[in-house]
Amino acid sequence: MKLDKETLIVIFISMVILIGWEPFAVKMGWLPDPKAVQTQTVTPAEEAKEPSVAKAEAKAPETVAEIVDTAAKKIEPKIQLPVGVVLENDNVIVKFNSDYSAIESITFKKFMNNAKTAPITVKNDYNSNYGMLQLFSNDEVSEIISTALVFDKADAKSLSQKKFAVAKKVVLKNGQTLSVTQEFALADDYSIKSKLYFWNNSSKELVKLNPIVWAGDLQSWSQLSGDEIRMAKFVYAYYNAKGDYETIDSDAKDKEFAAASAEKVDWAAITNKFFALVFKAEQAFFNPTVDRKHIGEDEYLLAFQADLGEVVLSPQQHKEYDFTFYVGPKESEFLQAVSPECTKLVKFSWGPLNGLAKALLWVLIKLHGICGSYGWSIIILTIIVRLLFWPVTQKANDSMKKMQNLKPQIDKLREQYKTNPQMLNMKTMELYKKEGVNPVGGCLPILLQIPVFFALYATLDGAFALRQVSFAWVENLAAPDTILSFPLGFTIFGISNFDLNPLVIAMTVLMVLQQKLTPTAMDPMQQKMMALMPIFMLIFLYELPAGLTLYWTVSQLFSILQLVLQRRKKKLEKA
Repeated sequence: MKLDKETLIVIFISMVILIGWEPFAVKMGWLPDPKAVQTQTVTPAEEAKEPSVAKAEAKAPETVAEIVDTAAKKIEPKIQLPVGVVLENDNVIVKFNSDYSAIESITFKKFMNNAKTAPITVKNDYNSNYGMLQLFSNDEVSEIISTALVFDKADAKSLSQKKFAVAKKVVLKNGQTLSVTQEFALADDYSIKSKLYFWNNSSKELVKLNPIVWAGDLQSWSQLSGDEIRMAKFVYAYYNAKGDYETIDSDAKDKEFAAASAEKVDWAAITNKFFALVFKAEQAFFNPTVDRKHIGEDEYLLAFQADLGEVVLSPQQHKEYDFTFYVGPKESEFLQAVSPECTKLVKFSWGPLNGLAKALLWVLIKLHGICGSYGWSIIILTIIVRLLFWPVTQKANDSMKKMQNLKPQIDKLREQYKTNPQMLNMKTMELYKKEGVNPVGGCLPILLQIPVFFALYATLDGAFALRQVSFAWVENLAAPDTILSFPLGFTIFGISNFDLNPLVIAMTVLMVLQQKLTPTAMDPMQQKMMALMPIFMLIFLYELPAGLTLYWTVSQLFSILQLVLQRRKKKLEKA
């Protein structure tokens, strides 16, 4: 089939846009530049799990000395500790366990469960013996003889603040004593900065110590919030010290998780549809052992621990570790603060479409900043996209109209050469060439819009900002716009109620109307098949989130308006 010059130009421009969009978005600052991330070069010696001997220091850093010295003054055997220490900011409440060595739960002030009866809370569901950021060490610890709290204010009376430390004296099985201090500082977003100090106060060299930090676990979003999720991804992800980003699906085979544990990584994470749990160390650590528990049909619970490697401390030496622990929404602005590469956790689609989807989300958020409503932002974004494609759509409609006008002649050729397909094709192409009609002119421009449609679909389906946001009668743009629910009295395919969702019904009616107005040169059988398409879409897409059906409904209205205006223009031209 021969393509004219205009069609080839359109194909070329579309390919340039599809391939060049992500570099352009990086240049404009819409997406992070992967080249800007400084990766750590790891030598073969570093990759081997060798003991790391702390360098001797004449004087400990001031911050370490202050914490250890203050703690030492407060430590007494069986000291009475206060109860209920929490770290709190405008976004989260971080509650610690009874000995203040780990996080028991993180409650989100701004995010409610599906029923809106309680805030969403992340807690350690996998292993009750460990809390988030719990420190343990291969059964080398005999006992903890004393503990003290060190607040960021010496006269602190309130236990609800943003920073504190826990100092402990630990007895190892060989009889040596080790000072351990954990510092926790809550940032203004969803991050917790943690410092871990090991201090050998004895006159003997400390035996090998293998500290391990339990990062915690995360549930799938449906388990965590009670939301109904369509095709939700639940994965373990990590960024290794060589600069490679890898992901493993929660339902992957055990050998995939086992293979990943041999690498040294800069950070590791568990992500569900909307949330991420990220553990990042300033010093690369050994890829954690990932624990997986099957808790229901196609439902898993993922947890992991970070192996910091073996440590040997000479007398009066110390070793310091710095962590960033993030538990919160998968939003680029927050993850960027943890690490530029953590923005890879925000994934809406595959390949170049993911960059396009992120750019569309950026536009959506900017529009919300202007108009103050995500519902109107979706409508405006839909109109912008359709206006950009107005010339392409108009060309497609004109081409289909020409094909429709030629239909009687094509039918005559089909009847005349029904026994000679080769002659039929030749005569048909001669007719197209004579009338200046491109047979793919009506389909090609529409196909060029498909990548943008999929990217916009992925954006609206994965935008956490739309969750529990109301618009008009819609209570939640991330869920169907159900206004009434009728019990069926029976259950079929797991459905026991009929929900009345106005937007998807309106979308279907407008789709039928658009088909009536769109010129077509299809034969009767093809027309019948197309007439059934809205019914199939109504059935399969009935439970779409309201944000998506709002976009689709506005898009259908725009298409109808464009067809009406084109018809009026043609009538005026004929007159």
